Amino acid sequence: MVTKPEDVGLSSERLARVNAWAQRGVDERKLPGLITMVARHGKLVHCNVCGMADIKREVRLAPDTIFRFYSMTKPLTSTAIMMLYEEGRFQLDDPITRFLPCFKDMRVYVGGMRGKLETVPAERDITFRDLLTHTSGLPMGSWRPRRSMRSTANGAWISRPRTRAWPRWWRSRLTFH
Repeated sequence: MVTKPEDVGLSSERLARVNAWAQRGVDERKLPGLITMVARHGKLVHCNVCGMADIKREVRLAPDTIFRFYSMTKPLTSTAIMMLYEEGRFQLDDPITRFLPCFKDMRVYVGGMRGKLETVPAERDITFRDLLTHTSGLPMGSWRPRRSMRSTANGAWISRPRTRAWPRWWRSRLTFH
């Protein structure tokens, strides 16, 4: 049973925009289909289903369609970060070094190969906004400069953290300067 959004302090008009956005994504073939749901105070206030569960077989999505999810670390971590933000524990443009001092004094990769990397000091610290928008430059997996990357030397290199507890992959590039 769907509760009226206004009963929990939300707007039916604004939630209708979500439906239009979702349908536009399907119509423009950016997504095969999607389901959007919004709940507040334990009450479902919005449910929209559009598009296909299986394009080849022409099976439409249903509210009870089961999805297989991959790589849920980013959305779950982002949700946890935004909950802390809502509590006023930090601002989005605060540097993460306030809580993770090992990210101080970052270095930006400007060229070189393997053991002879050329770096310069980063102009600013990574912020929570950078982490949430995936623009911090922290890589997925391991990263090694390659000859083919010389023309796009906008990455960075994180110097070895000050503790051995951090995994090797923290010695990586950043995409901002």
